[in-house]
Amino acid sequence: MLVPVQFSGPEGYGRYLDLTVFHMRSLNMKQFDHSLDYLNFLRVFYKFDRIPKDTKNAEYRHFLSDLYDYLYDYLQRVQPLFDAAIDIARTEKVSLIFSDAASLINV
Repeated sequence: MLVPVQFSGPEGYGRYLDLTVFHMRSLNMKQFDHSLDYLNFLRVFYKFDRIPKDTKNAEYRHFLSDLYDYLYDYLQRVQPLFDAAIDIARTEKVSLIFSDAASLINV
């Protein structure tokens, strides 16, 4: 039995990401340049290290959480046989190892 997978129109049956909602939200956030059009937003939205730490507030964390949820859901719809939870857990483990090593170097 096939399960129908739902994609929005801009997602083109899973060929493209639809980040317009996140672009619209970013226009009202101080962490992003308010003059960015959608194309330029796509060029900078993933550069988390360029956001000053003092502006990473609850609104920004909520934005990132929603972005993570969208990307995870999109991955599940595009690659239903891929177990993203295992890969994400592995990535988080490696990230913790590197951050621990970095903290030892900075001591």
